[in-house]
Amino acid sequence: MTPASRASHDLGRSGDDAIAARAADDARELAGAFEHAAARVRRQPAGRADGAWVADAEAVHDLRVATRRLIASLSLWRPVLKKPHRRAALHALRKIRRAFGPVRELEVHAGQARARIGTSIGAAPAVDKTLAGLVRALRRRHAHARTEALPTISARRVKDVLRDIARTFEVIGPRWASPRRRARVAERLSGAQVGALDAFRAARAPNLSADDEAFHRARIAIKKWRYVAEREGQAHGATKAPIERLRELQSALGHAHDAITFAEAIARFAARSKARHAALAAVLSELHAEANAHIERFLGSAALSSRKPSSRVAASSRGSSRGT
Repeated sequence: MTPASRASHDLGRSGDDAIAARAADDARELAGAFEHAAARVRRQPAGRADGAWVADAEAVHDLRVATRRLIASLSLWRPVLKKPHRRAALHALRKIRRAFGPVRELEVHAGQARARIGTSIGAAPAVDKTLAGLVRALRRRHAHARTEALPTISARRVKDVLRDIARTFEVIGPRWASPRRRARVAERLSGAQVGALDAFRAARAPNLSADDEAFHRARIAIKKWRYVAEREGQAHGATKAPIERLRELQSALGHAHDAITFAEAIARFAARSKARHAALAAVLSELHAEANAHIERFLGSAALSSRKPSSRVAASSRGSSRGT
């Protein structure tokens, strides 16, 4: 029995009607979480001059998580959903996720910069002053990115997304009764797993630097598998995927990603001035070490490597920042 046919058999064991109903209920709960997160982001005040320039700091993060979970649901159940409404909802959700990617990344970077102010040793005043300048620059960019992203979650657009999600799941019950459609759902579940494992194996290649794209691809693929497996688990009542282990691996890669992209932001900021570069050289070294440590944690969590860190971060910045 192939992985897809085995998954199809497992998906049908608990009763077709119950699985379809639970999948629809899960979609409604995810839609509610998305609506709530969008409202929280809209209520956030614009950036202020004081340290609390981002109110409800997790709102954008929660919005992006909600969009990813809905995208995973619409992707997994695609063969049993209404095509026009599903495509419209996917298009809107992906647009939201992309629009708020830079917003979230700037929030993370500003938090990292503020956390380092007052902690440096040696030339602390110069470091702190330069970091404060970086925070101001990030704040300006954040305000612009947020202004650009907000129209994607206007009350009207969110209402349209919720309507399309509700309509697309109207037919899941009757369509789930088709063995052929169930098999196609199982293929999508199996495909997400295969894609994650392939990316996972690629990240095991020796002598990769921590900013190698293989780790970024593995992080995204693991995240996609986890979200799809969670949706299947909600519908089936249980999941065979190692959710906690996937979350742990994703966390390690995510922290490495944050350190790398923050180092890139610092390198761009420092490139405009020799004084900035000198003040932030030690911070860059710290971030490189942090990225290395998180990559080693990723490899160690998977019992894939016990070797010591070996200058995994490239000496020069790539000059581009990947989305969260």
